Amino acid sequence: MTSVRLPHDLEKRLNHLANKTDRTKSYYLIKALQFFLDDKEAYLLKIASLSPDKPLPSREDLLNSLRLKKKK
Repeated sequence: MTSVRLPHDLEKRLNHLANKTDRTKSYYLIKALQFFLDDKEAYLLKIASLSPDKPLPSREDLLNSLRLKKKK
C-alpha cells in the first residue's frame, strides 16, 4: 500500500471529477500513474542507467536546460 499527500488544488479537482463521474479517486489515480509510467518509465530508466551515481534531474532543471517555460 502506498500513501500520497496531494496538494490541496489537486485534491479538490480529483474529488470533483470523482463525484461528477461516479468513479473513485483511486480509479483516477491508478489511471494517471499507468499513463505516466507508460509514457515516461523507459526514458527515465535509460537516463538513470547512463549516470547511476547522479540523481535524476528535476523537472525544473530539465525545462531550464531545454529553455522551455513551465506550465502553470
